[in-house]
Amino acid sequence: MEEKNKEEKLPEEKEKRNVYFELIDKLVLVALLLFVVSVGSFVYYRLEYKLYFANTSYQYDTTIIDTPVTGEFRTSVEYDKKYVNDNVQTESDALNLIINESEEQKKKCPNNNNLEVEKRIQSKFKVAAVNLCELDPTYAKEIEKVMDHIYKEYPGIEGYMSNLTLMNSNNSNNGTLASFNYFFLFSTASRSRGYPWVIKNQIILNSAYLLDPNLPITIKNSSRRVGNDTSWFPANANRASIVAHEFGHYLSFVSLNKNLNIQERFLIKKMNYSNYNKMVTAYKNGTWAKGITDEAYENYNSKHPGRYENEYEFRASISQYAVAIDGRGNFIYDETIAEAFHDCYVNGDKAADASREIVKVLKERLK
Repeated sequence: MEEKNKEEKLPEEKEKRNVYFELIDKLVLVALLLFVVSVGSFVYYRLEYKLYFANTSYQYDTTIIDTPVTGEFRTSVEYDKKYVNDNVQTESDALNLIINESEEQKKKCPNNNNLEVEKRIQSKFKVAAVNLCELDPTYAKEIEKVMDHIYKEYPGIEGYMSNLTLMNSNNSNNGTLASFNYFFLFSTASRSRGYPWVIKNQIILNSAYLLDPNLPITIKNSSRRVGNDTSWFPANANRASIVAHEFGHYLSFVSLNKNLNIQERFLIKKMNYSNYNKMVTAYKNGTWAKGITDEAYENYNSKHPGRYENEYEFRASISQYAVAIDGRGNFIYDETIAEAFHDCYVNGDKAADASREIVKVLKERLK
């Protein structure tokens, strides 16, 4: 009788054990899935981090069309060198590192005729490092004059730019006259990009074009209207006003810094990275610039309803470059701002209505 009871219980116990083992298997599977998701999230985060800093900087370029670079004109200046330095702890340390590197660059240019201009720009406008080496001295003074006008017209914009420098052309900037290059990762505390970071915000000038004596002709051709179309650059653009265009980007950048009350300029620590990254993201994705152009269009349309059918026509009235698009087909709204500023700088009261309206909004946001 007992043997029979045992035989009856065996299938029941076996079934219970099977249920138990199935439960264990499911728990192990869930644990494995959670582990994979966690690791996957970590890997994704790290990849995202690496992608974000892949080029260690972002920039807006002033480009011209159908004008190949010959490589004939080059500078001794290397604007994009990077360093590892664990002795940087303060903003002053960061600036000294930038200045020292600039001075080392000057040693490679013993016949620099622009030293006095460089010193004046550094002193008057609080630009930490200026390297114009082989630039035509007359052109260097024209750039100084551009800056005199801008910094007088827009007080309180000093101290956000680290460098004004020449650069050599390469395949990635072929066709680029000049660029506003911001958040350039210049130095880190370790090779694994440990904090603190020293960054540069700089205007860089392409030696392939700006050392070329034919530059004024190239720009003149790019600012000539063809039929009823606007020109690539605003009318009357010249070699000095090209630099003014870059300062349009700079002013937009400064206005966003002021709006978000960003205190960090050239030294980024782990504790303040999040705040600075918020500013860089808003500038890079164009939301800040689009807000400025949207507001300008609404202001203008409220005073002159129907003058322009839409905001695109409003922006396109400035120049063709004012409605430039990126590689994904998206409008680059900061180019609209830079071209509006460019137009106002070179044409004053005769600038396009859209240019004057946009610059008016930009000026308000710089207060």
